[in-house]
Amino acid sequence: MRQARARRHGCRICHVQPGMRTSPVTQQLRLFDPPIARSHHDVGSIELPVCAAETKVEPVFSCNMIANVTKMKTILGCSQTGAIQHAPEVAQEHSPAGPSVPHSDTQLQESLPPAPARRRRTAQPVAGASTPGRGSGASLFSPGPSSQLRAPFRLPQTPYRPPAASALRPLSTLVSEGQLTPEAVRCLKTALPQGGSAISRLDKRDGRSNPKSAADYLRRLVHGTPNHLEKERFAAFMVMVHTDVQAVAARASISIQDAAELMRQGVVNGTLGSNLSDKGKGQMLFALYGVREKYAAQDAVSQAFSAHPAFHSLPVAESWRMGLETGVWGDEKHKGLRFENEPGYMGGMLRGLTAMIQADHGGRKLDAQLLKELHDHATAGVFTRSTLTDGLRLLTPHEFNEISTLTSRCATEQCVADLPPGPVRLLEPDYRNMLPIQFGLIPGGNLSRNGLHEMLGSHNNGEFHIFIPIPGTDERLPATAATDWSRQEAITVFAPAGTRRQLMARAQNIIDRNASLIRAAPMGDSKLSAIARCCQDLERAHLFDDGNARTIGLLVVNKLLLENGLRPAMMEDPNRFDGFSTDELVAEIKRGQATFARYSTQ
Repeated sequence: MRQARARRHGCRICHVQPGMRTSPVTQQLRLFDPPIARSHHDVGSIELPVCAAETKVEPVFSCNMIANVTKMKTILGCSQTGAIQHAPEVAQEHSPAGPSVPHSDTQLQESLPPAPARRRRTAQPVAGASTPGRGSGASLFSPGPSSQLRAPFRLPQTPYRPPAASALRPLSTLVSEGQLTPEAVRCLKTALPQGGSAISRLDKRDGRSNPKSAADYLRRLVHGTPNHLEKERFAAFMVMVHTDVQAVAARASISIQDAAELMRQGVVNGTLGSNLSDKGKGQMLFALYGVREKYAAQDAVSQAFSAHPAFHSLPVAESWRMGLETGVWGDEKHKGLRFENEPGYMGGMLRGLTAMIQADHGGRKLDAQLLKELHDHATAGVFTRSTLTDGLRLLTPHEFNEISTLTSRCATEQCVADLPPGPVRLLEPDYRNMLPIQFGLIPGGNLSRNGLHEMLGSHNNGEFHIFIPIPGTDERLPATAATDWSRQEAITVFAPAGTRRQLMARAQNIIDRNASLIRAAPMGDSKLSAIARCCQDLERAHLFDDGNARTIGLLVVNKLLLENGLRPAMMEDPNRFDGFSTDELVAEIKRGQATFARYSTQ
């Protein structure tokens, strides 16, 4: 009866009237509507739809063919039962929740017979064969053998992607006798159109600084001269560099660190960034150096995590959080590269983290020698912040070659004595030697009201002094003037001079004095208070020229936690060991332990 009604009145869904001619294109499109869109003629049947099987097809002119196709697209777009409108329903039919009711008019719903029950077929999987996941859509877009698609309607081919488990190639296959092979050059140019996002960013900045074209002058007119590439701006630039390195690694099937080195060599020989200024090239070299050293250090971190029970549940991909304070994680897009304005920072922190975990796993207690080793690991091969500011101004070709040579070395092979005179500097290893040092306390930054009161009670122990400098003079207000918190603007901590041997002895005295207090303290907040006081004393003595906060506030505090059977912590700001109170630091350690637990898989 339904077929008879279709012959008399035509198809209500396809709008084919009795005797209406349809073009072959229209026929073909209707034949491959989704199943739910054509099942209104004979639900569950595999025969052709009535409107297609019983309508006489005759050749038509090409203009009529185009008109029919256009009309059909309009009908499908307007009809709520067209194939396009039914796409969500088709997806739902293959979802665990089952298909939804099509949005059609009430009469049509009533005229449709109930759909037969769908029975799930189950079969044992064949050994060695993989079963596609549900909802993948493979069954929807793979035509059966009885309905092969003709050439004009083939779906676009998906570009080839190498399997994730494919073996990585060594860098030596792309570099021969210090030169990039033709394959390496092709990989770089294919993976990085126009040199990549980072080089394009630097190129535009160079154009705004020294406009040479109308486009450069227009950008400068609209955006002004570029600000210094530092802090958040440099971190955003590092995200671009990291993205470009990942693209090269995927294209060449090499590791991230090898991809960074391949790009670095491409910048040196002119394959990448040939239009950049020497300053821009220098920025690229140091940025790629930072990415390379971070990923090179992660291999050792993975082994250390596997060996130490406290880190079994922390993914290696999250290891950068142990070397970067939570206060600058932001939206986490930087992935540990936030402080690469000191090129090599994260690589150094991961090496220091590895050394700390290995020492604890081996049963080694904290002493002055281990403190020195942790500092030297964390700062080895790390360039100072002035390198990217003062060190890249007005580079001569000779100075650029020196930067190229420096960044070609691994961080552990860098040596301060090898550096030429100038602003390109590395952080110094070992305890400071013969020179006193002073640093500022900023209220609300690394100094709190309660912390100041605690410092006033212990600042005369010979390890440090505090005073208030008077701008424009050599005079200093006594520490007692600091009791008035409302007057505080700048307080200075002064650490006396000493030889390396004297400062090492000073460090050992601090550690020994606090070790007995830590052992005697009961578990809980008392134990954490004793650990915090030890870190405070070491930080305020400022035993190293630089790198004190990262060594003590991120590595030493976790070494003491592990020694006492406590969970590690991801600290919010290690600089707060300068001038926050013990109770405030205990609260920060507890928050850091909760953060560590949150990022550890259970």
